[in-house]
Order: sequence, then C-alpha cells, then structure tokens
Amino acid sequence: MRHGGVFPRVRRRRWVYCRGKLGVVQRGFDEEWRRAVCTSSALQSARLFFREILMHTHNSLNALLRGELAATETYQQALAKVGDDPRAVDLRKIHDAHRTAANTLRQHVHEHGGKPDQGSGGWGVYAKTVEAAARMFGDTAALKALKEGEEYGIKDYEKALADAGLPEDCKELIRSTLLPQTRAHIPVLERLMTGK
Repeated sequence: MRHGGVFPRVRRRRWVYCRGKLGVVQRGFDEEWRRAVCTSSALQSARLFFREILMHTHNSLNALLRGELAATETYQQALAKVGDDPRAVDLRKIHDAHRTAANTLRQHVHEHGGKPDQGSGGWGVYAKTVEAAARMFGDTAALKALKEGEEYGIKDYEKALADAGLPEDCKELIRSTLLPQTRAHIPVLERLMTGK
C-alpha cells in the first residue's frame, strides 16, 4: 500500500479484544480506510467533476425539452386557428410528434437523475408571437414562423450532437429519433405554405 499522496496513512490491522479473544478485526480496518478515503480531496474532486457532468447533461436535455414544449404550445395555437381546414391533419401530426418528443426527453432527464422542466420558458414567448403573426398577417406568415421554429430546433439538436459533454445515449436518441423527426417537418410545412 502506498502512503502519502492520495492514499492516507492508516493502520494495517486493528487489534481488539472481542468476546474474550484477541484477534484481528478486518472490519475495523475497512471502516477506518473508507472513512479516510471518503474525505480525501481526490475523491471530493471526482465527486464534483461527476456532479458537473450530470448538471451539464440535465441542463442540455432540459433546454431541448423546453424547445419541444414550446413547439407543442405553438402547434396547439396554430390548430386552434386553423380549425377544420384540411391542413389541420398535417399540423396535428407534427403537434403529436413534438408532444411525443417532449415526453421522451422528460423520460431521458429522469433516467439521468434530473428533474425535467415543466414549462417552455422563453420559448413560450415565441409561441405567442406565432399566434399573433397568424392573426395579423395570415396563415402563410404563421406557417413560415412554424418552419423557422423547426429550423431553430434542428440547430439546437445539431448543437447538442456536437457537445462533447453530452452522454452517448443522449446523442443516440437525438441522432436516431429526435433530429430526423424534426427534419421531416420542414417539407410538410413548405408544402402547406405553397397550398399543395
């Protein structure tokens, strides 16, 4: 056993009188060793490092979740405006895809030991802007704003994929499901804008 540096000095064995017999009690040594190591600065640094990694993961996933929650709100407002229009079918499919993505991200935050955000945060302002644009400038402006929101979501997912601190299972979820799903929304919105 090395002394100094990371490993503190502890007694190798502890002699105790136990029920009338003198003997080596390994348990005493193990407890003493654990107590000494658990307070070492190296272990505290490692704990801090892993805590920072987890916080970074939670923050990244929650940022993506807020984007999906805002998209869900935005499409709800667009669906309320469109009503029984035939375009509502496509918008409803996109809305459902964003709701599913939000639930998947929520689950992923839980799996990584975090607490998922409940609201869209600043993205909610964007949802209200889209609704106001639809009222003032018509459906084409609202569809264009929805498309821009999808493009922004794609950039967020690509940024998350480039993040070296994000765990591989999170990147795989983005790569295999969330990003392709979001990319597929763009042609649908373009088709709706042209009226085809």
